Amino acid sequence: MATEQFFNGTTDAATEYTINAFDFLNTSDVKVSVNGGSNLSSSAYNVTTDGILTLTSAPGSGTGNVRAFRTTDVVSPAVTFAAGGSLRAVDLNRATKQVRFAVEELQTVGADGAGIALTAGDKGEITVTTGTTWSIDNEAVTTAKLQNSTSTTTGVTTAKIADGAITTAKINADAVTMDKLGAGALPSDISLGATQLTGTIPDARFPSVLPAIDGGNLTGIISTVANGCVYENNQTITANYTVGNNKNAMSAGPITIGNGVVVTVGSGETYTIV
Repeated sequence: MATEQFFNGTTDAATEYTINAFDFLNTSDVKVSVNGGSNLSSSAYNVTTDGILTLTSAPGSGTGNVRAFRTTDVVSPAVTFAAGGSLRAVDLNRATKQVRFAVEELQTVGADGAGIALTAGDKGEITVTTGTTWSIDNEAVTTAKLQNSTSTTTGVTTAKIADGAITTAKINADAVTMDKLGAGALPSDISLGATQLTGTIPDARFPSVLPAIDGGNLTGIISTVANGCVYENNQTITANYTVGNNKNAMSAGPITIGNGVVVTVGSGETYTIV
């Protein structure tokens, strides 16, 4: 049931190849390709009725690089029977072969993509369940299969991505840069932890006018009132404290040092309560 045959090419244009792997009705049904390329034009080769194939130009040396295959013409009937005419065995055989050859070719997927296997099962990256039920295997669609295009018909556009389909796990670390964020504002529900607030922020990241900041949750900051004229401090030291080297410290008293709390003042520093 073969529909194709491969030959070893040579550098001699006079080389003849004998097609004996498949039968054919017409010499025009025999097609030829070289090195997996497109089908040669009918003027590039010749086939005799007894299956001798000759190429006009040498195909070049190679193992199995010359492919001869059959594509039976089914547009025109091989035999036309007229009412009242005689039935000859040769005509019946020829009509039957036309149908049989076409069915054989339909089941053969050749290098040019012609034909289709008529059996169900796994076809590599596609599984055929029935004639109308085909499915793409998991992980069959790789990056190489996705066209690098902004076309709305061939590229992967926003419309083709379902809402919520891109999760955090799908985004590589450091993949979202400031260039990807554009000039818009960040959503209001984004919160930053202490581990994210490290390093320096370039001036280019700040607007020309900074928004007002509520410092109610800030710690370790000296607070002022009365238009910045009055500094306030707590009255009880509840944690161990050491005056910094070559520093002087001051508190507005009275000051209470909590039970078990140690305040350390070095020999080169002073702590004054006023």
